[in-house]
Amino acid sequence: MSETTSSDGGLRPGDQRHAVGGTLGSFKVASWEDVGDSLERISEAIRDRGAESHLLFADLYTASIRQWLRARRQFADPAFVEAVVIHFYRLYAESVVHPLLGQSPVRRTALWNRYFELAVRRPKHAWSALVVLRAGVVAHVIGDLEEAFCAALLDAGPSALSGRNLQRHAQDLLGSASSKIFHAAASDYLERLSGALPGPGPTLLKRTMLSIVHHGPSGLSVPTVQRWRRRAWRRALDSVCQPPPVQMPVVVHRYAGL
Repeated sequence: MSETTSSDGGLRPGDQRHAVGGTLGSFKVASWEDVGDSLERISEAIRDRGAESHLLFADLYTASIRQWLRARRQFADPAFVEAVVIHFYRLYAESVVHPLLGQSPVRRTALWNRYFELAVRRPKHAWSALVVLRAGVVAHVIGDLEEAFCAALLDAGPSALSGRNLQRHAQDLLGSASSKIFHAAASDYLERLSGALPGPGPTLLKRTMLSIVHHGPSGLSVPTVQRWRRRAWRRALDSVCQPPPVQMPVVVHRYAGL
């Protein structure tokens, strides 16, 4: 069967060969090992189906998950971090992977719409690849992370919202160890990037990415992404911890003669 892509960068409904190991339909994962395995299969399916521009973000995401998995023993509450990872992946799957398989997206934010508009152009040089990659990072971090944080906090229940536990969660998710994780993920990603683009593209992209990741003001720099992540955490706490509106009692006045 031919490997064709749709006009929005996804895959035509008629090309429904191996649905990434036959498990991609539900996107149900129970651990971050499952998330890593699913992302690996997603990347394989993208390569098989000729939608390589989506690999720019998918491979970076996979490298990030690998590093979070390797670091899990240093977390104060690895189960909570894992819950965030699972919810975060679910939002990516619902927004991106469904349409890549020619299905209707379960959800699609304006930021993911912008990502698809850029990815469909199939970047032919390093700078256009950076634009697509940045669009994926923006869509997932700015557009999805707050919702993933909220879902994990709600799943954990009231105990997760105690002062001590919130401090532990914030340190695990946003502390200096998380910056090291992202730097390691970027290095891993860039090592695997050679050959991803034709001609001199990979070399230029790697040099540029190394500079941006460590020093640049772009949305691809670790400090910038960390600011976005901290903002998502604050907003999630505001949303989850906000007390419900006070229900004012209904007072019925009875007047003499009425």
